[in-house]
Amino acid sequence: MLRRAIIICLGTICVVAALGALLLAHEDVARDRALERVRAAVATGDEPMTAIDWQKVERELEGAAAWLEVGGTSISLPVMQATGDQGDDFYLTHDMLGQEDPEGAAYLDRRTRPGARAALIFGHHVIGSDTRMFSPIQHMHRPERFSALGKAHLTTSEGVCEYEPLCALEVDMAYPLQDMAYRANAGGIEDLAARLLEDASARADDARQARQSAKSILVLITCSSDEGGERGRTLVVFSR
Repeated sequence: MLRRAIIICLGTICVVAALGALLLAHEDVARDRALERVRAAVATGDEPMTAIDWQKVERELEGAAAWLEVGGTSISLPVMQATGDQGDDFYLTHDMLGQEDPEGAAYLDRRTRPGARAALIFGHHVIGSDTRMFSPIQHMHRPERFSALGKAHLTTSEGVCEYEPLCALEVDMAYPLQDMAYRANAGGIEDLAARLLEDASARADDARQARQSAKSILVLITCSSDEGGERGRTLVVFSR
């Protein structure tokens, strides 16, 4: 009797686990379809980088601040920005349509703006995926990964900003990036760029010269660990 009860219990657990896996797979398919629909709706029909019609983005996505494309990766995503009474990290737990979603959306620090001297864009990496959200940059602090990185393009209502890869680094979540960025936006980016380059584990060949001529910095931020809840962060830095 006990053996039968154990078998039934284990069978129930397996069924529940299978249903859970199917539900997660269905959610991933739904996310992919939603993103592909938006990509198709905002595309100009040109080849791929900078091929975004900003007026279409504004019609499709309330709260969009920019569209980000990163060469050498699969990243082509809307960048959202919290407004009104939304919390600073609203899009950490909400998708591009404002619906609750643990995968969130790429989002711009609400105290900065696209094209600012120092713009910060946050996004999850999705465990088990090399292509979703910011997963392609999770290990970009490794020189062999960084060497394949292309330019970043940020499309906004003011046009397209093109950024060159500068450096990448892995830091603790307490790293004072936001404080340094706010100071850079109030003054200049020299100290911020110098600190990021000093701490970097991967750098562009011309990083020192690029830092001296840079007028603005774009930093993409995601978790660096393969385990959820860890403190490590990957920062991927571009300049123009």
